[in-house]
Amino acid sequence: MSEDQKNLQERIFNKMRYALSLNLALILTGFLAILLSVFIYLDQPATLFTGLGFFICVIAAISTYVTKNYKVAGYLFAIAGPILVVGFMNTVPNGYHVADPLWMIIVALFAYFVMGKRIGNLILIFEALGLIYYVIFNLNDNINSIASLAPIARYALSFNILTCSIVITYLVHLFLKRNAIAVAEYENILNELKGKNILVQNRIGKKHPCSKRFITLLKTTYR
Repeated sequence: MSEDQKNLQERIFNKMRYALSLNLALILTGFLAILLSVFIYLDQPATLFTGLGFFICVIAAISTYVTKNYKVAGYLFAIAGPILVVGFMNTVPNGYHVADPLWMIIVALFAYFVMGKRIGNLILIFEALGLIYYVIFNLNDNINSIASLAPIARYALSFNILTCSIVITYLVHLFLKRNAIAVAEYENILNELKGKNILVQNRIGKKHPCSKRFITLLKTTYR
């Protein structure tokens, strides 16, 4: 692959990452706004961390839309997401941590899809260590400290789990859709360039039959 083709591929897939980041920031902002309202009304232990997550998503959505760049949202989610989830799990003994592993999956998937394999692996390792720490040092205390849930609180927790499931499904669907669009756009542009290259070669061949070395160079560039 030539350098021009690599640059073209990078530009197209950066557009895909931008769309993915913006859409995820918007949908998370909406869901977390609802969750935050419910948790405030029920005075749930997760209120503070949900509020911080909502604030981060708002910043990510605005910055992504204004700058047209996915990296601000990417680093916000990649850094703040694992810290919030692992922090809530290990610092709030009276919280209900049933949905926390699902939020870990959301953060890890986003990191893999948008920021790449290296950052995705680092986040997954950090989250796994945080979960192991919780199981070894805090799980028993957490089980002993939480009270039985009232019916409305069970509904709130169920909505939290439903939210995670929807976001995971949407994130995977959006990534596959945007990735397919990016691949198709890249192939279309590449085919168009190859077509123009062939046309130029034919014209050069007709005007200058002896310029075979130049034609060979053009073919090598777009091979």
